[in-house]
Amino acid sequence: MKKKIVIDGRMWGAGFTGIGNYIREIAPRLFTILPDYEFVVFSSAETQTELARFPNVSVKIASQKIYSIGEQTSFWWQIRKEKADLYWFPHFNVPLLFGRPFVVTIHDLTILRFPGKKMRRSWHRSGYRHVLNHALSKAEKIIAISEFTKSEILAFTPQCEKEKISVIHNGVDLERFAKVKQYQVAEWRKRFVAPIFLVSGVWREHKNIPNAIRAFDMYRKYGGKGSLVITGKPDPYYPEVEQLARQSRYADDIHLLGFVPDAEIPPLTQAANALIFPSLAEGFGLPALEAMAAGTPVTASNSSSLPEVCGEAALFFDPQNAEDIALKMVDICESSVRKNLIIKGKKHVQNFSWDLTAAQTASILTRALQTDEKN
Repeated sequence: MKKKIVIDGRMWGAGFTGIGNYIREIAPRLFTILPDYEFVVFSSAETQTELARFPNVSVKIASQKIYSIGEQTSFWWQIRKEKADLYWFPHFNVPLLFGRPFVVTIHDLTILRFPGKKMRRSWHRSGYRHVLNHALSKAEKIIAISEFTKSEILAFTPQCEKEKISVIHNGVDLERFAKVKQYQVAEWRKRFVAPIFLVSGVWREHKNIPNAIRAFDMYRKYGGKGSLVITGKPDPYYPEVEQLARQSRYADDIHLLGFVPDAEIPPLTQAANALIFPSLAEGFGLPALEAMAAGTPVTASNSSSLPEVCGEAALFFDPQNAEDIALKMVDICESSVRKNLIIKGKKHVQNFSWDLTAAQTASILTRALQTDEKN
């Protein structure tokens, strides 16, 4: 009889760009790597068409919202009834009553250090810690997407066994960022004064976007030219981003693009003269590697996972120091610095493959099944 693996695929889709893309890249590869296993994916209706080509996969509709009461009640009951041999949760939100063997992926624990301005009530914070602790303590195996995330897990849960945590880096779709239609790149470049400094990410405290704006002001005062281009849907909880952009002496060259469709990210990234990555905390930092794949130099924060992920292929700064960011913006405009970073970046990014990520994930799942059989 075939072993059955259930995947919580509720975040598979455009609404959850980071984790949604993670699932979309890995899950189909798992189905190919493990053809003798039966997979059940709990997800939205859109994945049924997407997964119809895999004979070993069935999709079941799960409408419960992420982080909801329904996730803890009806979703728990729905997946429990499958009686699978193993479950894979690509995010920490495992239902508290769930007691069957599972593997969980932990992307980051950023909310512990940067709780942000949403869901600020004590029961929100307590609920997060309780669910996270359950996922970490009850999992057969834990996948951390970086050594930094692993260290965060061990700091949060000292009693967690190091041996059950495996670090599996994310991959990069090299072709998507390297093979871009040049007319699309040209269209983006026409919109802004060069050099173009791109800041990409949601508007949250840990993304440190206000300091990028302050740094751009300093860079311009030093005599620098160009534009600061910021993506991300405007968030009323973080009005300081728009306020600082409007108040800047160089407001005409600060562009808040809002949400940029996924298809436009590669040409926009390639159009930029540099990616500025000022985050105070990142579980991985995929945009930095995507910029390297696009041939765009990267200057990034020297905090959290970014030195680990970027290696020697980025120019690092202190994210708390706007002047340091500004000075690195000056440096990255130097032709010799740019050329060196582009060469290093294209070489470095070759180390990150979704095929490898999926293969290592498949290995963890099969090992977890073997562990459970022994128990």
